[in-house]
Amino acid sequence: MKVTHSADYIVQTMPCACLLFGDGSTIEFVNTFLCELLGYEAAELVGHKLDRILTFSSRLFYQTHFFPLLRLNGKVSEIFFMLRSKAGESIPVMTNATRDSSGKKVVNLCIFITVWERQKYESEILESKKSLQKALENNEQLKGLQAQLEEHQQKLDRQIATLIQRNQEYVQLNKVLSHDLQEPIRKIAIYLDILLKEENISGNQGIKAQFTRIQASVTRLRALTQSLQEFVSVESNEELPTIVTLDALIAKAKADAVRVTGFDDFELEVGEMLPIEARAGQMRLLFTELFKNAIQNRKVHARLRIMVGSTTVEENSYQFSKDRYRYMDYSRVEVTDNGKGFDNQYGTYVMGLFNKLDSESAGMGMGLALCKKIVSNHYGTLSTNSREGTGSTFIITLPVVQPTAL
Repeated sequence: MKVTHSADYIVQTMPCACLLFGDGSTIEFVNTFLCELLGYEAAELVGHKLDRILTFSSRLFYQTHFFPLLRLNGKVSEIFFMLRSKAGESIPVMTNATRDSSGKKVVNLCIFITVWERQKYESEILESKKSLQKALENNEQLKGLQAQLEEHQQKLDRQIATLIQRNQEYVQLNKVLSHDLQEPIRKIAIYLDILLKEENISGNQGIKAQFTRIQASVTRLRALTQSLQEFVSVESNEELPTIVTLDALIAKAKADAVRVTGFDDFELEVGEMLPIEARAGQMRLLFTELFKNAIQNRKVHARLRIMVGSTTVEENSYQFSKDRYRYMDYSRVEVTDNGKGFDNQYGTYVMGLFNKLDSESAGMGMGLALCKKIVSNHYGTLSTNSREGTGSTFIITLPVVQPTAL
């Protein structure tokens, strides 16, 4: 085969970069392709250190891996390097190198082939790996969330089962209070009336006084039983929420309070009341009990005045989960009276079953507990702001729209 071109011509025109350097890492020769690739003239590279055309990371790799392997094995293949151009651009290349120590001077020959597409593919692979890793991490998080959700669902299921059982117990207790207990109380009252009409008892003031005390106790027992029945029936009531106009309910509640207490010498001021979704019967009972409480705890020498008003506020619907937030529109209703009032530190106490601060008052100590139960049934809150001798304000916060039932 006849060679038509010189070796120098072939080296200078070959479609890859060629470089010779000695063991001192000094460049001794570069071909045209390498000069054009890096933007240098040959004179700017020959006689300079190899570091001039390597990126920082490639310099480290050259010193710790590439050159030691080349000296040990006499050749290296398919080594990836990043060259640095005169303009500072990083250029990915694949390197093959051989070492010739047969002469007086050791010469290292390197061939650089650009691998632009390989870098692109490797970048895509790295991105894919990152995406996969992120997906795996997200999957682990999802598994954790699913486990938490399953745990919460099981907890919720147990709570629902408990609530169903409790509701059934309330229904049974309501039956006991409405019939099984009322019947013996009614019979005791009848027999007492008969005995009090007997001549040998009605004429004996001592015995009559004892029977009168028994009769008063029976009357109180009947009232307590009826109050308990009312409290239990609120829990077991299956009335559904509807849009209610509180103004009309308040007027009916006032009439109910007057009928029960026999007291009507008071002033009732009602401001603008916004409609809400609620159980109308329970709302009527709520205001009836608040009005009764105001009447029973009024001042003797001052005309009772009751004021009712409402505003719309935004509240967190999570009452017990402190790290959860979901804000909804609530109706804030305030019922204020100018009665005796009480020390506000007892605000929670007065809303307990049969809890009374004034033992001489006419109430059973059940009214405010009933109010709290009704408000709780509507996913709201009831609080007090009271001062002894000044009056009390009962603050009712109710959702404008009732949350969807389970």
